[in-house]
Amino acid sequence: MSNIMPQRGMPVSHGVSRQVSRALDRISGQTEIDLARVDARAEVQATQVDAMTGVTLRGLQGAAFITNVEMMLAEATPAAMNRLKMLGDIGSLSLANIVMDTATKLRRI
Repeated sequence: MSNIMPQRGMPVSHGVSRQVSRALDRISGQTEIDLARVDARAEVQATQVDAMTGVTLRGLQGAAFITNVEMMLAEATPAAMNRLKMLGDIGSLSLANIVMDTATKLRRI
């Protein structure tokens, strides 16, 4: 702070110099707080992305598994194909509902 020069050679009083120094310290402190808030929010959002990715991948795997089992059972018992498709659709829609529910809950955080 000693590099602050008075205008036109006028001396700066010690009180004014302290006021300027305190004001600059407050600004610097507030900047650090603001940056910490941004960093914390970015960390929360990165964790939300990881959570959403994990839930989505599990949902996709579940839907693929349901489809594979549905196809195997339909091949073994063709007469049950419509019922198997209905149950597979219910299961897959339930998985999609869980993925959407997770997205909604994560947005509220």
